[in-house]
Amino acid sequence: MPGRVHEQATRTFGRILWEKTIPMGLTRELQDMGSTRYQGSAVSKEPDSAFIPKSSRPGPGHWPTVVIDCGVSEGLTQLKTDACWWLNNSSGDVKIVLIFSIKPVIKKIHIEKWEMV
Repeated sequence: MPGRVHEQATRTFGRILWEKTIPMGLTRELQDMGSTRYQGSAVSKEPDSAFIPKSSRPGPGHWPTVVIDCGVSEGLTQLKTDACWWLNNSSGDVKIVLIFSIKPVIKKIHIEKWEMV
């Protein structure tokens, strides 16, 4: 269950991302999907946050373009496994997975950007 640190990191980054769309005139284009559940080939998962461009993916059933996966108690290895799951199960719809590994006791955050090559 996500706690305070987990939610603060996820929500803060989502807000920063949305703020960056303002000067580009794209605030209505970015759809925050929150932690909507997506079905993969064998299991389903919920991201901590996800975003879809409205104009290119209208209607239900579309995977997000950007996924955020944050872990406080979850280890970096598991976050990397989850990043691979998002990229491999979305048929190319997920373009970027951002993973945040947070260690509040030592005040450290590790961020990685994952994408297909």
